[in-house]
Amino acid sequence: ILESPETDKVLALLRLDKAALAAVGKKWEAQPFLDLVAEAQSRPYDVPTDLAAIRTEMFETHLKERIRKAEEAMEAEAASGDDDDDDCVLCRTEFPDFWCTECQTFICQDCHDNQVKGHEEGHSVTDIEDLDDDEIDSKWADVRERRKEMKSLGHRLTEVTITPKQEK
Repeated sequence: ILESPETDKVLALLRLDKAALAAVGKKWEAQPFLDLVAEAQSRPYDVPTDLAAIRTEMFETHLKERIRKAEEAMEAEAASGDDDDDDCVLCRTEFPDFWCTECQTFICQDCHDNQVKGHEEGHSVTDIEDLDDDEIDSKWADVRERRKEMKSLGHRLTEVTITPKQEK
């Protein structure tokens, strides 16, 4: 097969086309393939069954670094004193123009128009000018409480250690 310079001939040889084999002076024989299949069937497959090890590997490979970065971002935000700001919750740069009922957060016109971070155009929004001061204060208190909960969750996730289940 490796001696054939033409792609269509290589493919014909891989399909075990008898005419292609004959063209290169080879004869198709079933026994080598049957032996290969029998050998493959007799070998035990090493399939990992240690779920705790798999879970740990997935955490180390895919989550640990993301959680660390999220924690650093939250710590930087806390250090900057931006936790009690009145900026758009999604972009943190613009003053909010709307309250999104579905997202339960304050958003600016740009984030509303560009459907940022899960906010969608079809969400029910209220112009911030249509809310009274008490409503705004109450909603900001809720947003800040959710931020604290998310920070707490981030800290708990970084402290999680995955241990194998104890067998009884």
